[in-house]
Amino acid sequence: FRLHSERHCMAEEQKQKKILYCVRHAEGKHQITPSCEFDPPLTETGFEQVKASAAENAENCKKAEIVLVSPLRRTLQTYNGVFAPSYNGKVLALECLRECVNDTCNLRRPRGTASKEFPHVDFELIPPGRDPYFKRMDEAEKTGGKWEEKATAARRRANEFLIWLRDRPETHIGVVSHSDLLAQLVSVACPDSRGDDQKFENAQMKVLEVDPWKVEIKEPDEELEAAQGAE
Repeated sequence: FRLHSERHCMAEEQKQKKILYCVRHAEGKHQITPSCEFDPPLTETGFEQVKASAAENAENCKKAEIVLVSPLRRTLQTYNGVFAPSYNGKVLALECLRECVNDTCNLRRPRGTASKEFPHVDFELIPPGRDPYFKRMDEAEKTGGKWEEKATAARRRANEFLIWLRDRPETHIGVVSHSDLLAQLVSVACPDSRGDDQKFENAQMKVLEVDPWKVEIKEPDEELEAAQGAE
């Protein structure tokens, strides 16, 4: 009985909660121009927002044991400005932290291109080659249509991310992502959250305590898998 109890306690200790320091990217060019530029950078205002956020959140940034970031340029630039001044640990790009693909501004560059601009970021988990969503959008344009990811994509990505966190040894984790993804992350991790709880302003940080073990495992999104398998 004692051995069983000790094993149970060890298992419960391993199922630790995570503290997430979540930041939405600062203002990007796609937010102020009528045409959507491919994987746009931050604006001058965005870089100013980043500086202000870095000063305001320096103590939280120092607590991070790892920083996880969307592979899009605006989130990578936001990491550089907000976390990098106070943090010098591992930075890992994750596909599941990217924004819903509903326009060209949410298409990413190949990881080889991004890694040259951000050599301190680990892109090993980003699939090589061209963004697979290009093919879906190109095919739709040929027939005069427009392809967009399902509205449920952000929620599925948030769910996938929280499940993935179960196997991470870190407790304090920086996250740099996008408005829809972060809203769904708060919604999935904190079911009682509403409205303003789920809204992130540009370069805003919110601290979340989450329990990945309470998140329900969802079936894979067939449309997402099809896009990722397209070459």
